[in-house]
Amino acid sequence: MADFNSNAYFLSVGGTDLSARVIDVDLSQDTNAVENTNGASTTHEGNAPGLKSNKISFTLQYDDATRLTDIVLLHGTQAVIYGPEGNTGGDPKHNQSFMLSGVGVKQTVAKDNVVFSVDGVGNGAPTTDMFAAGTW
Repeated sequence: MADFNSNAYFLSVGGTDLSARVIDVDLSQDTNAVENTNGASTTHEGNAPGLKSNKISFTLQYDDATRLTDIVLLHGTQAVIYGPEGNTGGDPKHNQSFMLSGVGVKQTVAKDNVVFSVDGVGNGAPTTDMFAAGTW
């Protein structure tokens, strides 16, 4: 198993590089199944690939110096660029418009770091699709 580049991933939202404050990123892609049996089988249905759907969630460390711009940035439809190994030529890259559909703030009594948790769904096809071998 290969090691990532010291966890030096890249994440940009709306043109703002958030890499230094990102705690984790989860990018996933699902393909809807389209039932197409058409009498070809009497015991099992057949399926074909349908539309793809990308989802992203990430956790961002709260920074009181940028909190007001962060709150605005983490809503609505934003261009998101993600590179799990950074932004070096040849490394995997995902570039897509996402509707950021959920944002929350987490704070604990134990005084852990305060964080924003963000969820989003893809808005159209990616410009560069990491799941189709897209690179920088």
